[in-house]
Amino acid sequence: MSRFAVDPSWMRCDSVVFAGSPVTKFTLTPRGRDVVSAIERGEPVVQDDLVRRLVLTGAIHPLPEPGIRHLNHVTAVIPALINNSASHDRLLQLVESMQGLARVTVIDDCSPQPIPELPGAEVIRSDFPLGPAGARNLGLELVTTEFTLFVDTDVTLDRGAVQRLLDCLVTDDIGVVAPRVRGTADGDVLSRFEAAHSPLDMGEVEANVRKGTRVSYVPSATWLCRTRALNSIGGFDQSLRTGEDVDAVWRLVELGWSVRYEPSIVVRHVARSDIRDFVAQRIGYGESAAPLASRHGDALSPLRLSPVMLGTWLLALFSPALAALIFLVDAVRLTRSLAHTSEERKAFARLAARNLSHSSQLIARAITRVWWPIVLVLAIFSKRVRVVLGLAALVPAAVEWSKKRPALDPLRFTALRLLDDMSYGIGVWRNAIRTRQPKPLSIALGRASRYREKR
Repeated sequence: MSRFAVDPSWMRCDSVVFAGSPVTKFTLTPRGRDVVSAIERGEPVVQDDLVRRLVLTGAIHPLPEPGIRHLNHVTAVIPALINNSASHDRLLQLVESMQGLARVTVIDDCSPQPIPELPGAEVIRSDFPLGPAGARNLGLELVTTEFTLFVDTDVTLDRGAVQRLLDCLVTDDIGVVAPRVRGTADGDVLSRFEAAHSPLDMGEVEANVRKGTRVSYVPSATWLCRTRALNSIGGFDQSLRTGEDVDAVWRLVELGWSVRYEPSIVVRHVARSDIRDFVAQRIGYGESAAPLASRHGDALSPLRLSPVMLGTWLLALFSPALAALIFLVDAVRLTRSLAHTSEERKAFARLAARNLSHSSQLIARAITRVWWPIVLVLAIFSKRVRVVLGLAALVPAAVEWSKKRPALDPLRFTALRLLDDMSYGIGVWRNAIRTRQPKPLSIALGRASRYREKR
């Protein structure tokens, strides 16, 4: 038996639960109501079919079970490219924090100067550059323990964090557990920005990681894995210079493994200190979209909408009032088809409002990250498009700044946020054109997937 926590999306109306990502409607039997009530009270429950479906959709999350696994069953694999004294010092500190594990293996990925022997670690130097994926795979080949910890040299974590990650492997199907990766606010402008808006930070809400959900991947800066899970997919794809972690997550899920994001466990990541490195890193992230799209289809599309929803948003450019009416009619239609009591209708109305807000945020993000070259050209000729571009660029940044209150003024925060997005978009366009892969640039059309019903 295990204990679970309900997701922040959780809304229950007696025998009906709305929760998960995407939001799913669960209609409960009398026994199902008893199980859900026990979960809400924090009591342990048997992992039956209902509980497994609730976990799979992200409606509930398993709670850690301290003490059931030990650090001497973990091998740390640290891919390292050391090119200055600061990175060498970080590696030393990282190795020191790994004491108590069964083994610590450092893969020297052709550093300009070979890494000397490190107390408490085995150093293996590659004869040619492998890249992050290849370095991790080389280390994985040497692992004989049940669990493998992958951690990058620019990450700071402590022994307690590793144990807490280990405590989260509560069921045999969990292949990877990843912590929240936050930037270190070291004082310079870029560090202060990344402390609030790091591309590696997946947010403050835990998740079952899958394509098309609130958290669709987790960065491999720090992963605790079941060794056999990574071996089952042949490790990381070495042909990918970036995005290899996204690909590995999705291949694991396709094989039936679960990937968990646990933001209650936080590690720190050193930010780029130079604006050119900052831009180059984001461009590199964007360049991963095309090869990932070749492997995983439209999962890399900047936006997924039903034809009706797409048409309504386009109509909003010319007639906001008519578009609002269509949104309202659509919400009423869905409410009548899926909600059968006044309490359910109230809950569904809140969901409809939340969905409208979420879809507008996704559209704004797509405009500033991927579509900005096209929108910028159109804005030259259309006042309406200029307004849309201005709203997309400024409103999300203002909302984020007001929520997080970073140690950075709103002007510089907004400017760096836009530079972050636009740099990523340059990478997307560059590789999409080079490889003739349009999926990272186009809208994925399909059935509306905002709400699903399960009984």
